[in-house]
Amino acid sequence: MPPTYDHLASGQLGLITRAQLRGLGWTDRQIDHAASVGRLLTVRRGVFRPSGLAEVTEHQILAPILANPRAGLLASHRSAALVWGVKFIETDAKPTLVSTSRVRLDGVCVHQTRVLPAEDRGCAGVIPATTPARTLCDLAAELHPTALRLAVDDARRRGLVDLSDLRSTVERLRAGHPGRRGLAAIDELLRTHEGQTSAGGSRRELDVWYVLRQAGIELPEQQHHVIVEGERFILDFAYPKWKIAVEYDSFEFHGRTSAQWRRHNRRRRAREAAGWLYVSIVEDMTPEEIVAAVLEAIARRSCQ
Repeated sequence: MPPTYDHLASGQLGLITRAQLRGLGWTDRQIDHAASVGRLLTVRRGVFRPSGLAEVTEHQILAPILANPRAGLLASHRSAALVWGVKFIETDAKPTLVSTSRVRLDGVCVHQTRVLPAEDRGCAGVIPATTPARTLCDLAAELHPTALRLAVDDARRRGLVDLSDLRSTVERLRAGHPGRRGLAAIDELLRTHEGQTSAGGSRRELDVWYVLRQAGIELPEQQHHVIVEGERFILDFAYPKWKIAVEYDSFEFHGRTSAQWRRHNRRRRAREAAGWLYVSIVEDMTPEEIVAAVLEAIARRSCQ
């Protein structure tokens, strides 16, 4: 059964190309008439959206890819971060794409690369894009180290990437392009993540881990599971041998209502009754205060 207009457009965020309309039996005269009366709105030369469809940023990324099907274009860099939903990365004013060929397009930044294997190609929804790991490696040369770390940790929390993905991507890029900018930043990021087994439940939670690592003290286990009176708890951090629980406490994460906050405190009391020493970390604590609180708990339990 031949594809219909709706079938084609639904797989392209509602966009459709002139070539596809021709394939559906439209003549150029019909296409031009539909555009002239506003039934079709031009997103890019040769790419349209129906008048009833609101324009979104992703249209500007997908349109040049659809308009140049033989160029092998993929969303990359900040545009790829946007379509994958990676946070902490600002979007460029114009789309950024990548290709193994030399391509020049008005209003689009197109990077040419000689290293773009199948392992680095993906699809974010319906938009061809570099994989999250490749995207982060490409952005490493232009992001501040803190922004890069936040973006990587966010992508890890949402299952878009893991540290092994980054390592293998770096190896491929370094083999195909020795001296490539940004890889040293990824190397350093991977070093700072040594010993980290989880991306945690939140950005603030991971900030605590980085503070403890920077201080050089023994690192706790992350997302440690315990069962108290038949109820399973997940501790942000734990030193099981001392039964020390380190938790990042905030109204935002542990209870947006007073009832939820009371439940959080009830669960905390149950753990304390089972012998766990509770170290509460709150947002306004300095790194020095966080380290001191953890060291004090370790000292107390080490003496028992």
